[in-house]
Amino acid sequence: MKAGGTERRKYPRYKPEPGTVILCTRDDLSGPGGANLVQKVIDVSALGVCFVSTGPIAEGAAVNLDITLPGSKSKTTTRGRVRWAQFLESKGREANVCGVEFDTVVEGLGAKVGSDSALLDIFLTLRVAVAQLRLYPKESPQVLKVVTDNYHSIHSFLEVSNTLTLSKTPRGLLVNGKPLPDRGTVSESLEGAMLSILSDSSVKSISFRKGLTLDELITFLHALTKKFWDVKDGKEINRRLRDERVNQVTVDEVQYVALGEGDIVIEDAARKLAGGETELAKLLGNLDQLMDSASNGGMASEARLQFMKRLVEQDPKLLEAAGLRSADGKPGDSEDGKVSFEHAREAIGDLARLLKETPSTAHSQLRNVGRVLIEAFKHNPRLSQLMETILAEQSAEAQPAQAADAAKPAEAAAVGRTRSIMNLNDEDRIQALAQEGNGLLDELGALKQGDVMRQMMGSLSGLLLDRVSRKRLAVSRAMNGMRRGLERAATAEVEDAFEQAVRTAIEIERDPTIYSVLADMTAFVADLRIRRGRYDHARSVLELLHRHYQIKDPAFPQRGELAYIALERVAGGVGFSTLSEKVRTGDPEATRIIEALDAAATRFLIREIKSAETPARRMHFASFIARAGAGAATVLMDELQKTNVPSDVLHLIEVLPYAMP
Repeated sequence: MKAGGTERRKYPRYKPEPGTVILCTRDDLSGPGGANLVQKVIDVSALGVCFVSTGPIAEGAAVNLDITLPGSKSKTTTRGRVRWAQFLESKGREANVCGVEFDTVVEGLGAKVGSDSALLDIFLTLRVAVAQLRLYPKESPQVLKVVTDNYHSIHSFLEVSNTLTLSKTPRGLLVNGKPLPDRGTVSESLEGAMLSILSDSSVKSISFRKGLTLDELITFLHALTKKFWDVKDGKEINRRLRDERVNQVTVDEVQYVALGEGDIVIEDAARKLAGGETELAKLLGNLDQLMDSASNGGMASEARLQFMKRLVEQDPKLLEAAGLRSADGKPGDSEDGKVSFEHAREAIGDLARLLKETPSTAHSQLRNVGRVLIEAFKHNPRLSQLMETILAEQSAEAQPAQAADAAKPAEAAAVGRTRSIMNLNDEDRIQALAQEGNGLLDELGALKQGDVMRQMMGSLSGLLLDRVSRKRLAVSRAMNGMRRGLERAATAEVEDAFEQAVRTAIEIERDPTIYSVLADMTAFVADLRIRRGRYDHARSVLELLHRHYQIKDPAFPQRGELAYIALERVAGGVGFSTLSEKVRTGDPEATRIIEALDAAATRFLIREIKSAETPARRMHFASFIARAGAGAATVLMDELQKTNVPSDVLHLIEVLPYAMP
């Protein structure tokens, strides 16, 4: 559906399934007998429908809708409103097209996450986002708009799936290890575009995880379009991404290689990444290509057999060294004192169970035994690593490599509670943080858990751009209620992330109720920046509010008034009052803050004029009022009429000619 600002799609649009019947009539039945207005449905979602109408329909008109889904014996009735309408003409043909937004979400029309249309929406928005990032800076409005669409498409997928992994294989694109649906359902051109994006960036897979924020997605896609700084090693790319605060997106952690009839995931991709561009890694890469070509020719099994024969002929002890069975199927002869892998694995499992059941005084001796067992396989790093993995899975305390270390301290209650809240669904997470957010921020600040604090705030800030206005209002109120905790405990990085999230949201918000909350949060950010002495940040925030105050938008007339109220709130705040002395001394930073506040600083300037001891000082403050324009002059005249103290009246009359714009 078309709407002002950025379209935030929690529910992707798609062509309706055969058998879907949508009846749309005018709410006032002014049409001929309540006739159906739908001539042809273009696409639908759980939030609305786009269709070719039988005649012109006015924007804003109320309509009634009856929706019958395929295979359903009952119909869903709802009301809606025409959000946009267009008259199209081409080659002598005419059509009236409109978009209707439902008053309530019709869940039956929501495309299932992971379905063809949901994947199509992800691919389409991702391709557009990458194209825009190649043309514009990542801070530009064009990039913000398209990446927001892509973010919501991915976010919808991650609501029911922990990860979204796009992988390039010799057989095409895989999504979470599964091939795409039949051609014609998902566009071949979009699949080709995705494969081209992966190839251009020299990576084989991209994994998005639950908890992804909009800022992380913008930073990651920007790095992708820059070919990850020309870094070729996946491990190094992921490290660089973490340095850029991208924690929920990684590359090349999952790779696939075609063997036989199916695709087998390389489970030890982390070890392969560690090898980087070494000669061994190159050799293994060439081997993968050879095996892929063999599998494409239908000779996968025969190729593997012949390859193994060649290896064993050149090194008869190869199987024994790898800890595998010999060619005749019997275990290789072991030397005295050696322990078989199966026996060692059983012993490690017994040790892990004993560690849980025995007193802590005996743990040191048990760990020593475990270390001896693992060191028995140090000649084979693969088996040694596997042994440690088995031990870690059964009991994290049983890893002999950490036997000399002190017991790992238990996770703090505040950290555990924060992580559990972040795993809740959106509505429950908003409600929980609205109630507990300030307390958790205080505790996390005391524990020096800045990263956890940032992740907690990030789990909320991404929802400020949600498609559903009710959810945006709830999360903005929750974040606004956490100002006390942010002021007392937040790190500089958390404050920066909070400011960026609020500025991004207020730039595209069009709902007056939500905008008023965001404007209040923006005023808080500016006041906090002034108190922290970060005047450049404060001035930038005030300039944003001042720009919104000057915008004349017939579709959103309340914005100017709400922005001005926020500016006045800053001018009357604690932070601005601390600048009084600096303003009197002509401090340039304080002067720039006054200029950014513009007319909203008039009352403060009037107080300074009244208390100024010299005419020169009074004229200095009057010059700010003159530059602020007619609005500031009106406030000055109003204050003159209310003033009763003779000396104050004389001072105001004295500066009146110099304060007029």
